[in-house]
Amino acid sequence: MAKQLKTDHGKVDRISNLPDAVLCHILSFLSTKQAVSTSLLSARWRYLFVCVSNLDLDDTLFWVPNTNKHATVRKFFNFVDRMLFFRTKTNLEKLRLCVTEDTSCVYSWISAAATLRGVRQLDLCFSKSKQSIKLPNVLFTCKTLVVLKLYIATALYVPSEVCLPNLKTLHLKYAGFMNDSIQRLISSCIILEDFYIKCFGSNISQVNICHTFLKRLTMIIGGEDLFNACVVIDDSEDLSNASIVIDAPSLVYLKYYAKIAAGYSLRNLNSLVNAKIALFLDKDDIQTSEFSSANELFRGIANVKSLMLRGDILAVSL
Repeated sequence: MAKQLKTDHGKVDRISNLPDAVLCHILSFLSTKQAVSTSLLSARWRYLFVCVSNLDLDDTLFWVPNTNKHATVRKFFNFVDRMLFFRTKTNLEKLRLCVTEDTSCVYSWISAAATLRGVRQLDLCFSKSKQSIKLPNVLFTCKTLVVLKLYIATALYVPSEVCLPNLKTLHLKYAGFMNDSIQRLISSCIILEDFYIKCFGSNISQVNICHTFLKRLTMIIGGEDLFNACVVIDDSEDLSNASIVIDAPSLVYLKYYAKIAAGYSLRNLNSLVNAKIALFLDKDDIQTSEFSSANELFRGIANVKSLMLRGDILAVSL
């Protein structure tokens, strides 16, 4: 019969005597920081935290007023290293990594999550960091990834070799892109179903989204989401020389929010059920070219069952 653990008062510690699988399930309801702190309870709990499959690593949780910032950053680095590089057979179901200050270790952390821990959902938030961030190539060839959400305030470099065979959800926010990088990225996700992109349009000449299995598409170019937040349009978000191409026969939901582009080519959208369109003008009066471009967009979604319109385009007669 297995020896039962007892408390300092001689009573049976029924919780500590539970199987590892049960204890790890209990730890999954705690924050990552709280789960790690249980390692101090006793020898029985010392390494149980490594079996937690959902990690939320946020450097803002380590900030303490009137303390040395360098020491705080080092403390966070050591904490993340301990969580990602600890030898364990437990794969990561979800990893959220939010870094607002020093991003020098981000490359190795993402590599560890992708190669050592078989991460399935990866949420990366570097939108407040002023440092340039290079993501490892192994991220773009990770076969275990099902969900990737990337919030980054700098240009996103997409390598020439990309293969994400199990990715179904891809969210990209604030990132800057080269012209062909968007299509190169989503075309590598052969079973992609949900694509969300919020970017700034000053350097965009073409957005090409062609995918057989894509079901949900959200495109916000410049400003904020008109349907969920206040509107902020930046005059620099000029799409007067850009073309938008969408070819998605399985698409059922489309949200598009931007200034009117130079041209639209929307094909094979017969499955579209719900569309939310918000178009804005560069000037108070709509120009002939803008009217023509808007009509191209609406001809492409003529079969939609539910349509919501917002913005300056309400002045356009369809």
